[in-house]
Amino acid sequence: MYEVVYAGSDVEALILKRWPNAKITDASDWIHTERFECTIPDLDSDEFYVWAILEGYAGECLAFNVIMRADDIGTQRVWNLIAEANAINESEGFKYKGPRRS
Repeated sequence: MYEVVYAGSDVEALILKRWPNAKITDASDWIHTERFECTIPDLDSDEFYVWAILEGYAGECLAFNVIMRADDIGTQRVWNLIAEANAINESEGFKYKGPRRS
């Protein structure tokens, strides 16, 4: 799984806590001061996005936003991910934190 995340060290820490084998690489530049690349071997991107939704940083994920704004198939995929996140939230007592930024 590969993703570019437009967030800082707080999200990096969340990712590394959940997936200790994640490789985080700084991708900041003069325009985007808090951006990093995240590579997690042997992880399906949908699983990553479900937890990004639950932890509240899905909106900062570049590919997730592209999928979300894609055609009807992309929109349905996002709804499926949200449904899966809701099921986890209800079954495991995970408290949804909501969007990180307003």
